[in-house]
Amino acid sequence: VEAVVAAHIGDLDKSSHKNAVPEVVDSHLLRLLAQVGHLIAIGSAEQCSIVLRFEVVRVTQYVNKPFHFAEAVILITFNLQNYKNTHTVARNFLNIFSFELSQKKCKFAKNLWSHTMNPQIENHPFEPFLPEGARVLMLGTFPPKPERWSMEFYYPNKINDMWRIMGLIFYGDKNRFWLEQEKRFDLPSLKSFLTQQRIALYDTAMRVRRLKDNASDKFLEIVETIDLDRFFALRPTIKAIVTAGEKATGVIAEKAGVEVPKTGERVDCEYHGHPFALYRMPSSSRAYPLALEKKGEAYGAMFRALGYEV
Repeated sequence: VEAVVAAHIGDLDKSSHKNAVPEVVDSHLLRLLAQVGHLIAIGSAEQCSIVLRFEVVRVTQYVNKPFHFAEAVILITFNLQNYKNTHTVARNFLNIFSFELSQKKCKFAKNLWSHTMNPQIENHPFEPFLPEGARVLMLGTFPPKPERWSMEFYYPNKINDMWRIMGLIFYGDKNRFWLEQEKRFDLPSLKSFLTQQRIALYDTAMRVRRLKDNASDKFLEIVETIDLDRFFALRPTIKAIVTAGEKATGVIAEKAGVEVPKTGERVDCEYHGHPFALYRMPSSSRAYPLALEKKGEAYGAMFRALGYEV
């Protein structure tokens, strides 16, 4: 990876411009990604911290408004937290990096510095939805902030298409659960439908830190993951877990000790003696680049494979 990246990057140190053009900064970022990726591969958290600290200090000498670079390094830092024994290193580095940029009067970094020094942990706002005899457990990552809710239930954002997908594949009507005049989903109808179909709902994260005021997986730090033992004890009838997104799928795959499946695929798992199928499905977020009808086809195929009549 380092060799491929090196063939396409310039040397930022040789730049004669104090305010480097974005292309130069982006090139340097590629080098940073390659170095960090290599260190992660060999499992050296300490070296990751040293390299990140050194590279960030170096690159900020050349840019006065390193917003895109800052955001990218933050993503790297949060990714580090997914690896064993790197959580503390990543958190400390994020604090140091935020401080470095805040000294350069970077507004974004000042906000970040404040956030990282006073991280707010959010608890999951909803109780698990567990109908009797649940066959399928659908798991997202974590709900959006309350101001984005159209109801106090899962997938509450009115522009998230999960309930349109369900309406489409089970009833042939994407607006089956949407109340147009009230601009919200029909919660009683949803609960009745889920109970009838024996579909349980929760998320893979029970507690999180939110780097940005949204529910994007990229900016969520999972503090505590789902207690699968509890769910299987309460509903031993669960035969499949359905996730959408790499982070949510990764949580379950790690618990089960399996590779993360590709989108649209399944892998057979076992967790503490409970066998189940793990399906990774397309995200219902409109940010995921796939038409609603195509998402419906994928979910429909999954439910048919599980014995549902759709």
